[in-house]
Amino acid sequence: MLTRQLSIMFIVATITVPSIAYADAASAEKAIRSELKVKDMLFQPNAAVRWQIGVLDDGSKRWGYAMYLCGVLREHEVVTSATKPWEQVVRIVDIVKVSRGVGFREASLGSVDCATDEKLMP
Repeated sequence: MLTRQLSIMFIVATITVPSIAYADAASAEKAIRSELKVKDMLFQPNAAVRWQIGVLDDGSKRWGYAMYLCGVLREHEVVTSATKPWEQVVRIVDIVKVSRGVGFREASLGSVDCATDEKLMP
């Protein structure tokens, strides 16, 4: 009897994955929008500051809140150990100023680089 031998080859490939998966970003955006303090937000995947989060200004700096939102991004795997500095910056802005035409940078209440937890100015 003739026996055939079956050879199976496994091809191993390296796949380059973007630093942010858009499905993860969508779930993170939904979670952030559900926060009571958040009045509006803008996610721009190709911008220097990808996450602009609008809140009402209560007179305090919002670095702590920005760091909390970095935690939300981590929970949704938008920020991982592979995230490079400056890839995921969260900026908290005064929504009233933005609605009056003031730019995001000028309306900033605090920004954080989620990869390093570094406070940024403005």
